Amino acid sequence: MCIRCQSRMGKSTTPVRCPSAPSAQRYPEAVKLDPKDPRALTVQIADLLRGRIGPAREFKPGDKFPSLRALADEYNVAELTVHNAVRELQRDGLLVSTSGRGTFVAAGIEETDDPVLAELVAIRKELTDLRDRVETLERDDRPAGQQ
Repeated sequence: MCIRCQSRMGKSTTPVRCPSAPSAQRYPEAVKLDPKDPRALTVQIADLLRGRIGPAREFKPGDKFPSLRALADEYNVAELTVHNAVRELQRDGLLVSTSGRGTFVAAGIEETDDPVLAELVAIRKELTDLRDRVETLERDDRPAGQQ
């Protein structure tokens, strides 16, 4: 029986996804995660998704990012696991979420195959954002006569 459309598929009573399910049509096979990898599934998925984001890659700046459900189906994990991976990419500045619209690849992503350089760029961006926040807070906390 299909766990999505509840249709019977042959004589088996084991829950399976039928070929008519949208995720089965888009992702014929789940992406294999390395069970021997000591990193958490969230980190593995974040790294795999990070490798798919960039100007010359599958997800280009400005592109709509797949839903959590589609990614969970693709990686054969729980939606919460994918949600945590996507949040990590948002913190790194690779993805931007807009309420009611979805998640999009951030504009201005630089193409690099060097993971250390990519992380350095993300840290530099985060540092710049933090500096701007501190300056705003300091400006707002000054008494009226000192501005």
